[in-house]
Amino acid sequence: MRVRSFVAVPLDAAAQRALVALERELARAAPELKWVDPELMHLTLKFLGDVAEERLPEVTSAVRAALAPFRAFDVQLSGAGAFPDPAHARVLWAGAGAGTPELASLARAVEEAVEPLGFERESREWRAHVTLSRVKTRLREPAKLQEALAAPHELPRFRVDRVHLMKSEQSPRGLSYTPLATMELMPA
Repeated sequence: MRVRSFVAVPLDAAAQRALVALERELARAAPELKWVDPELMHLTLKFLGDVAEERLPEVTSAVRAALAPFRAFDVQLSGAGAFPDPAHARVLWAGAGAGTPELASLARAVEEAVEPLGFERESREWRAHVTLSRVKTRLREPAKLQEALAAPHELPRFRVDRVHLMKSEQSPRGLSYTPLATMELMPA
């Protein structure tokens, strides 16, 4: 059996609530979009794809070893934007400010840990973000959304003290994520 997997930093409840409030603000400018449920919000460090179930312990061990030297740290959620850009939005996101270099170091360590196991390096530069919406429909008023994304948004800090190896499943009830393993970072 194959398990669709990724490595991610979970968000705390306060960060989730703040991002739901941001989604509501953005929804006024783009009511046609479907928004990510708060329990699905996270910062992806590495998407692994479909992994043979018997390889998951090996992946967990490699990621755990790579993250062993890291200490917990704070991340400041900061701003909102769109990939590839607001005029041609495919993904709406909330970004990170303070703590981004530490997140990038975690992502790099995970990338380097799983590459020898046969997982290809990402071709795109890694960017710290939380997905808020995947744009699957034509925006009725893209200028309104651009304006809403550019507005200042007050977002909280949260503590990064663990990383999860996650399983992603699609079912008739929708998308769900389940932690398969947790790697704790050293106390700050």
